[in-house]
Amino acid sequence: MRFPKGYAGVKKLFASEILNIISTLLSFVTSIIIIIFSKKISNPNYLPFVVIPMMAVGLTALIAFIMQLVGLNQARKDDPYFRTAFIFVFVGVAASIVSFLTGGTFGNIFESINAVASLIVSVYTILGIYDFADEMGNTNVMLHGKIALFVGATSFAVSVIFHIIPVFIPRIEYIFDLFSSVLEFAAYFVFLIYLGRAKNMLSEKA
Repeated sequence: MRFPKGYAGVKKLFASEILNIISTLLSFVTSIIIIIFSKKISNPNYLPFVVIPMMAVGLTALIAFIMQLVGLNQARKDDPYFRTAFIFVFVGVAASIVSFLTGGTFGNIFESINAVASLIVSVYTILGIYDFADEMGNTNVMLHGKIALFVGATSFAVSVIFHIIPVFIPRIEYIFDLFSSVLEFAAYFVFLIYLGRAKNMLSEKA
């Protein structure tokens, strides 16, 4: 195996991405549950129907985050791109904390910084895998990397535009939110497949 640390790291990143998708789906289900029980939520008998799914979302997201950190930390020992991705994870966390504590316009600015940091983490992860594929001569994974970059960047750009448009046309905000969610999920899916193919490549099974 040419890149043992890279393989171990990408393997954990793959698992982290699966958990992120599960967390997103659980969050969607939780939102539906909250809507269904909105009028009964003050009743203690219905509280577990809301609290348990919310705890599941938080726990799944936490495990995914820890696995992402461990994965990037391992992979950075075989490729410098992962080192940059590792640093920007903490930039995103810091921005998210400041956004939560401040709120308002200042909070929105730091929430945007968090979104940009997340994009940079994804981009540098893709570039790190692309490096591995280049050194191993795997043109299929290299092509998939270009597709993942395009889809990820397009999803981010469209999401930003869709968050600006409702400022001028507030009544259709939910439509743009729906489109943004669909695009983000598509980007997740493409990135997940890319990680899976990279994992197989690095294990030298593909």
